[in-house]
Amino acid sequence: MPVQVVPVSPEYIPPQQLTPGGPLHGGYVVNLPQKPKPLFPVCTISGSMRAFDVMLKAADKLSEQGWIVLMPFVVFQPGADQVSATKHMLDLMHFTKIDMSERVFVISGVDGYYGASTRNEIAYAASVNKPVSYWREGAVATGFVDWDGVQ
Repeated sequence: MPVQVVPVSPEYIPPQQLTPGGPLHGGYVVNLPQKPKPLFPVCTISGSMRAFDVMLKAADKLSEQGWIVLMPFVVFQPGADQVSATKHMLDLMHFTKIDMSERVFVISGVDGYYGASTRNEIAYAASVNKPVSYWREGAVATGFVDWDGVQ
């Protein structure tokens, strides 16, 4: 269904948000308030479900730092059908979580592994201008970035 754009007239906008003399809305400029910075920022955790236990540890740490954490919770067994309608729906749901977030944290186990789905999530995050941070269990010195100090 296409999006329908409906013109807004000044009577639907609170008077304190109108400035006379502008070109919009019958001679008025709309002064909309700025969206306030959220008290608790939202992030999404991405990574291989092989490292689900590490993701849970990361979610715990991020929550302690004041983040609202979104992450996957459906675990497919190794060798399971990766092209099912359910898998496709879960991938789209994860992209929606990324849209809702201010930052994406890519989590991996000690081996540093993440697969095609995670690479797709990283590419999607980049395409919608979401910052991506990486964390690998056990070894920040290997080139992965720890999130301590992320604001």
